[in-house]
Amino acid sequence: MSSFNEQHAKYNQLAAEAAATLDDQLARIRRDQDEGTITIREGADERVQVLQEHLDRLRLLREEFL
Repeated sequence: MSSFNEQHAKYNQLAAEAAATLDDQLARIRRDQDEGTITIREGADERVQVLQEHLDRLRLLREEFL
């Protein structure tokens, strides 16, 4: 496999891992809201935070591997 392809494969792997982490975080936030341990507003704030962190992570991965 060429270096170019290896870089893309690594990016795809890490991006998929980041997406799985995001899914887990969003599920936790929904669960916390459903259980009443956080308010709807707190859930929204947490979602904004984890989504921003996810986008930042993807940006760094693009810069490093693509």
